[in-house]
Amino acid sequence: MGYTCTIFGSVLDERDDQIEDKAFQVRFRDTVYVSDHFNRSIWKPDPRMEKIALFDGTLLAFVNPTDIDVNEYQQMGTISGSVEEFDYANEVFFGPDDVFCVYFLILPRAYYPKQFIVPDEPHFAARIGERIRITWWFREQIKIKLRIRRDQDKFSEFDHIDSPSFLERHPQAIAVYRQFQNLAAKTLGEAIRL
Repeated sequence: MGYTCTIFGSVLDERDDQIEDKAFQVRFRDTVYVSDHFNRSIWKPDPRMEKIALFDGTLLAFVNPTDIDVNEYQQMGTISGSVEEFDYANEVFFGPDDVFCVYFLILPRAYYPKQFIVPDEPHFAARIGERIRITWWFREQIKIKLRIRRDQDKFSEFDHIDSPSFLERHPQAIAVYRQFQNLAAKTLGEAIRL
């Protein structure tokens, strides 16, 4: 959870014994608050916020809909291996910036992340419905590599990974996280009073 101005991402699908990769870039006119932990079951409407659910419905931006530009682009990443198990790698350089950039990866149905290679952990990964969505937060350059495997049993057992060291590696994000906690507490308090 934090502020960003751009989201990059890929949606992987299995078709005709091949892994297809659709890549997306979501740009905002200004810096907006994005949550990769959104849980629809606990969301209470707040008229002060416009929430825009992106992709799998859980990556959420609090933004005016007219300030969003979504583009599909030619993937520059690589997929190597078989349809049963493959390595996925991608790298995007977007220049020096103080604002985080989000990269998300949505795996095909019944696939799970067998090994995180670069970086060695994501910010957040969760099984959402029939897929697993993984998110990383970067500055200046996105670089990911992981091994993905098809296994219905392992996929079904996968719940979530929440990086314990993200805030340690990015202390400036603590203030943003606390700001969100305060906003959530305030919103909940107002909802209870109603």
